[in-house]
Amino acid sequence: MTKTLERRMCSKCKVLKPLTDFNKGRCVDGFHSYCRSCINMSCKKSYHKRKGEGREKFLEYRRLHSNKYRKNHIVRARELAKHITREEG
Repeated sequence: MTKTLERRMCSKCKVLKPLTDFNKGRCVDGFHSYCRSCINMSCKKSYHKRKGEGREKFLEYRRLHSNKYRKNHIVRARELAKHITREEG
């Protein structure tokens, strides 16, 4: 007979919570050690911390590779024009 745990303590907030408050994972018992609310808080903090970094990197890459973007834009515009003329004709 195996004993099933119905409650678990979150490793981050140290609160005893039901297993429904934990996401399933690859841990030994099949559940994450942090509860869902703690995971959500840490994800939000890291998102706001790194919010602008991705945009800055994208703009820098785009500036360095502007010819590539310009060519792709021209090709897409031509394909769209061909597609529109086929539908009309």
